[in-house]
Order: sequence, then structure tokens, then C-alpha cells
Amino acid sequence: MKEIDLANEVKRILASTEQRKLRYASELNWFERWQNLWASDRIRVGVIGVTSSGKSTLINALLGDDLLSVAVRPSSSQLVSCSYAKERSAVVYFLNGEKKRVGDTVRLKETIVQYSDENYNKRNQKQVAQLELSTPNFALGEDVLLVDSPGLDATGYEAHEKLTLETLLPTVDIVVFVTTVKSEVDKKMKQTLDTIAKYDCPVMIVQNMLDAVRPSVDGKKSAATVAKERMNRVLLAVEQSAIKNKSDVKVSQISAVNAMRYRCNPNPTEQEERAYKAARYDDFVAGVKDLIKSKRPEIEKQRVRTILEHLEDLIRQEDKRTENVSTSLTADTALTAISDNITCALEDTYNDIYNVIMELEKIYAKYFSDDSEAAGRKISGLVSAFLRKDTLDEEDIAEIKNVVKKFESKTIESVQAFSEKCSMAIEKLNLPARDLWSYNGLPRMPEVSVKTKVVQRRRTVKKSGILRSILRGITFGLYKGEETEYYTETIRDDEATKESVKRYIKRLQREYAKTLDAWSTNAKSTVLSIQQEIDLRVSAIKEKEQQVLDANDWKQLRKELEKCFKRYAGKSQKQEKNVYERVNDDTNVSIGTKLIKAPYKFAQLYHAAEKYLHAVQGSVFNYAMEIKQRRDYPVIVISNSPDNLSDFLFRVYQIKKTDFRREQSYCLSNELSVACSPTADQIKSMLEQRSGANVFLLINGLQFHTEFETILRRSVQENLRPNDALFLTIQDFEVLSNGNAISECLRSVRMEQNTTANGEKGMTLISHKNPVYNMAIIYAQTTDVKLKEETEFYDSLTARFPKLVSEIEKKRINNILRS
Repeated sequence: MKEIDLANEVKRILASTEQRKLRYASELNWFERWQNLWASDRIRVGVIGVTSSGKSTLINALLGDDLLSVAVRPSSSQLVSCSYAKERSAVVYFLNGEKKRVGDTVRLKETIVQYSDENYNKRNQKQVAQLELSTPNFALGEDVLLVDSPGLDATGYEAHEKLTLETLLPTVDIVVFVTTVKSEVDKKMKQTLDTIAKYDCPVMIVQNMLDAVRPSVDGKKSAATVAKERMNRVLLAVEQSAIKNKSDVKVSQISAVNAMRYRCNPNPTEQEERAYKAARYDDFVAGVKDLIKSKRPEIEKQRVRTILEHLEDLIRQEDKRTENVSTSLTADTALTAISDNITCALEDTYNDIYNVIMELEKIYAKYFSDDSEAAGRKISGLVSAFLRKDTLDEEDIAEIKNVVKKFESKTIESVQAFSEKCSMAIEKLNLPARDLWSYNGLPRMPEVSVKTKVVQRRRTVKKSGILRSILRGITFGLYKGEETEYYTETIRDDEATKESVKRYIKRLQREYAKTLDAWSTNAKSTVLSIQQEIDLRVSAIKEKEQQVLDANDWKQLRKELEKCFKRYAGKSQKQEKNVYERVNDDTNVSIGTKLIKAPYKFAQLYHAAEKYLHAVQGSVFNYAMEIKQRRDYPVIVISNSPDNLSDFLFRVYQIKKTDFRREQSYCLSNELSVACSPTADQIKSMLEQRSGANVFLLINGLQFHTEFETILRRSVQENLRPNDALFLTIQDFEVLSNGNAISECLRSVRMEQNTTANGEKGMTLISHKNPVYNMAIIYAQTTDVKLKEETEFYDSLTARFPKLVSEIEKKRINNILRS
């Protein structure tokens, strides 16, 4: 593993002398901790699917052992994981942290059922958190952990499913989504795929039960044709989903039951072997292994990047110390802010879910408390209005369910918000996200309904027959000719309904309480991991501040670390100095991110063209500020992306700077400041230092409505003062153009610009290497563009900038003007 080798080499350098070992004790501890974690880590493959899809059968086929009974009612609040081991065994993990190993016994399967089956472990009374099953026949390899999630409910995409997916997906590397060949491809599948897309997980969609496919009833389609049509529907659902790399999604049709019968039978029959070959199981396993193979380098690369980022920070801090610049205060403040944010997020989420349980208690008190007046004071008038009734009908039950759904929605919202804040903290610390997340199963919520009962009734009816009719006539009705008839009737059972509602609410209280405890335990584990990382970094900084740095030793040490850094990072990731400089190289030519050597005359010509573009670009931005009478105000550039900041500075100010860090601001001159992913307080502080500013907020059009982009936009808008102006600047214009999304994006951005309090002072702009696009968008915002004026504008641009306006540019300008 490349990351282990890199960690070992850095540890060797930092511990090469006693003086270094003492000074860098915290760093050595940091490397040791992550190294131990990575050495024992495994690729995680998460399995999701509806309960009736044959998920357990497929897992048994992968285990090569039918340890997971397919006939039981699975306990929905616990996790089952599978892996390779030399001996057949199971380990039971309990919620209190204890574990119990069940060895290779004849009755191993029966023992597992005691913990995994709802019939034996009702409502998880045994407090099982996880089962890990291991066999020597496990098909996916020794370094793979298969994680089986609680089954998704086939009747709808409800709270249980959402919570299951939202808490499982951040913890796994690959997803196997099990459905059946017979299942219709519907909105539910698209919703599941969209949720997977949020976490950018490689996915294998399994259409199980291939053996059940039959030719069409009219005989016009063979079984193979029917199966192919079903696969095409899945591929269409993938195309319509939010998954980015759709071509990477694999779809496999298999017969898990035939694969399991063959794999789990030490002496399979010839018939079982033929069925196994037709089951396409081997193709499925090969597909999953391909996903695993492609994921490994990505995980390795992420971990190496974490180490290199740590080295960069170390080098930067030590360089400042040699110049007698203190680094502890800034670092302490930034790291403390991260720790405080996730601690508050954990507390807020806990309180949100706890309040759900309190609301349920209020409902229960209103229904069943003897002191109805006291109970009525605890709950809202809406709830109390229908709870005063002695009986409960369908309308009452529906309203109770709506209240519960609101509770579930709040729980989902809170858990998602916590997950996002943790993800942001992990990103700010430049840590591998997958190594910090933990997962717990979440319970499926019960249902309640109006109960009925069958009662026997009796009624008096006239006897039929001609003779009886004549007798009734001649006796003038004195002869009744009646008899008693017995019948049954289904009626609402009020007592049973109330008892059912009582049990329903009590069970909800229990399940929510267990959910809160389980979630809190695992969430605390994630927060603790993040805080341990922060504590280590703060400790390392403080230790160094208290020691004298040997400048000569640091000079030698720095060379060794840089040599190690370059060997693992490659030339494309070499370090930049923490300064900015104007572009004045006459012999090197920068093409994109590459620096190439070029003949002197070519370099001169290239730089002349670059200066021309920069001059035009700068003039266009200055013109935009002149139109709004903002020319003499200082400029603040804000973005969520370090790359976007670098591009903007280079295009508009000819400044090269590439080492931006998140939640940091930089004062490049009296007139120009920049900030990367600043907090609301940082934005407020930057603006308060000036009596008015032009704020250029760099945005991504394709991500305009994502929460990541919206949070920064809202923070800027809320802190603008009356004398500030906001220039929303689209950074990914080339990508928008290639995706034919110019008009749609510009309409959204300009609509947002117009609704901003300071919108009239600023405008929407475009950051692109070709300045004609900015000329077009400024013209569109300052002129009532009509067809004649549009044509004149084209002609003017073409005459003034013939080399910058090709047919492609004209089409894009047309989209800009008409948006």
C-alpha cells in the first residue's frame, strides 16, 4: 500500500535523531495512528435492496455458505457484514461495545438466527449492533468487507429507507443494489439511484431471479428477449438519474438461488452445475471485483494526498517559525472553530430527535392520561381537537400518521444536516472521509390502522312462499308468517383500535429512543475521531511553539521531506511558495497547468497574446464597475474553490497564486482581498474593514442550486451593507456551454442577482479566458436587446476583436443575449 510506504518514510525522517523525535512526537503519533487504521482496513461493499429481492440468498452465494437464513424475519435495527476467514465463524457485536465469537460449530446457523431473526430477538431485545460472518469460501477476496443493510421496504421510499441510505452510503466504497428481473423500474429505483449519486459511489445494479423469467404469453418474445428488455429499462433509469458517471454503472442479471445451491453444496449435482452456469454468477462477481480494483487506487490516492497535505502544513509552519512568526494562535482558532461546529451539530441533532420522542409522549398523554385537561395543555389545539373523541376512525388514524411523518421528516433532516457538517469538517482537515464514518442500522417504523371485528346479528323477516302470502291476505295481516334470521356484520372495534393506537405510540417511543441511542453512539464515534485529529494538531503546534527550532537542522530536514514529497506527489503537484507574483517569465510558456519550454520568439509572441487578453479582460471588469459607479471601491473576491480563485486572479489581475486554504482570507493589496470558503463571521469582518466594497462572488452554474454553493451565497448576501455591491461571477462557463446549459443558468443567476438587496449596484459577470462573453453579458444587462441591436453588437465585436469571435463564440453570445 503506497500510503503505508509514504508514512513509513516520513516517520523515518522525523525520527532520525533524538532531537527530531522529541520535537515531532505528535506528528509521529499522527502517522502511527493512521497507519494502523489503514493497515487493517478493507474495501467496503454495501448491499442494499428490498427485503423480497433475494438479497440474503445472494449474500449466501458470496459466502459460499447458507449462514444467513432466507426464511427468517430479519431484525431491521442491526447490521450484518461478511468477510473472508480461514475458518467458518461468526462474531456478535453488542450495543454496549462487547462482542461474542461463535466458532465453527455444527449449529452455527441456528446460533446466528438467535441474534438476527425478529422471531427470536424481538425488537432487538438482545441489543445486537452487528453480526460479522466469515467463511473460507467468501468470493470477493481477503481485503473486502461486505455490508448488508436492513432491507428497503418494497411498498414505498419511507423514512426508514432514507435514514438507512443516508447513514450507510458515506461508510462504503461500492454499492450493490439488488432488485429483481420481475420488478418494474419505477420512481422508487430512481430515488434510490439519486441518493447513491449524492455520495458518488460506484454501483452494481443486480436484477435477481433470472431463473424466473419466462417467454411472453403470446409467444412472440423469448425469455432472453424479455430479460434484455428488463435490463434496458434499468439502463434508462440510470440515464435519467443524478449519477454523474453513468457509463461506470454496471448492471448484472443473475439467479442468486441457483448460485447459492451450487456454491453451498460440497457435492453439487450435474443439474445444479448447469443451473449455476446459466445463473451468470461468475459475471456478477467479476463485475464487482472490477469495481473494487478501480476503487483501490482512488482510496490510496486520497490517503497519500492526506499525508502530503499534512507535510505541506508542517513545512509551512516550520518555515514561519524560522522567521519568528507565531502560528499557534491562528491554527488554534481555526481548529477550535471546527471542533465547536461539529460538537454543536451533534448536540443539536440529538435534541431534535429527543424532541420527537417528547412530542410522542404528549400525544400518548392526551389519548390515555386520566387528567385530560392537564394533557391538553401539553399538546397543540390541532392534535387535541381530534383526540377528545371517544372513538377513533380512519380520519383520526390518518391524522396521527401525519403527525408521525412530520416527526420522521425532522429526524431525517437533522441526521442529514449533521452528516453534511461532519463532511465539511473532514474536508477542511484534508482527511479521508471514508475512514472516519461509522454506521448503525435504523429501525423500520410500525404502522397502525382502525381495527374491526365480526359480530352476529339477528333480524325478523317474512317467510316466503305463495301459501304464506295468501294466508296473510285472507287474515287481513293477522297472520304474520315471520321468522328470525341470523347474519354476521363487520364493524369498527373501538376498544381494539384504541389499544392498537396505544401500543403503536408506545412502540414508536421505544424505537425512537433506541434509534437515538444507537445513532448518538456512532455519531459520537465520528465526532471523537475528528476531535482526536484536531487535538493532535493543536498539541503538535503548541509543543513546537515551546521549543527552539534549530534552523540548520530544519534546513536539512526540509530537503529530505521535500524529496519524499516530490517522489510521491509527482511533478504535477509540486509545492508553490506562499507568495504571489506577476507573470514575467520570457522563456517558459504556461499551457493550462503545464509549464513547457519554448523558443524565445514563440514565448514572446505567446506572452504578448496573454497580455493582450489580460488587458482586455481587466478593461471589461473595470467597465462593469464604471457602469455601476463603483470604480474607486476596493475589491473582495470570494469563492468555495481554490482553483476558481486562482483562475480569476490570473485572468483579471495577472496574479499567480495557487496555495489557497479553506476558511482563510488573504490581503493581496490595499485594493484587493480574496477569501476561500470563508465563514459568515469572516465575511462580515472583511466587509467591516472597508467603507464599501465590490464583492466578486465566484459561482459554479452547474452547482448553483446545491447546498454547498447556496450556503456561501447566502452568507455573502446577508452580510452586505448598503454601500457594498455584489458581482455574481460565473466560473464554469465553458462547462455550461458544452452542456447546452447557458440560458438556463444565466436566467437563474440573474434572477438571484435581481432579488438581492444590493443587486442594482452589481451585476452578473463571467470569468472566462475569452473576454467577449463578459462584453455580451454586460451589454445584455445594460441594453434592451432587440434583433437589430443584437446584429449590430455582433458586427461591432467581430470588427473590434476578429480573432476572439468565431462561429462558436457567436452562438454562445446569442444564448447570453437571449437569456
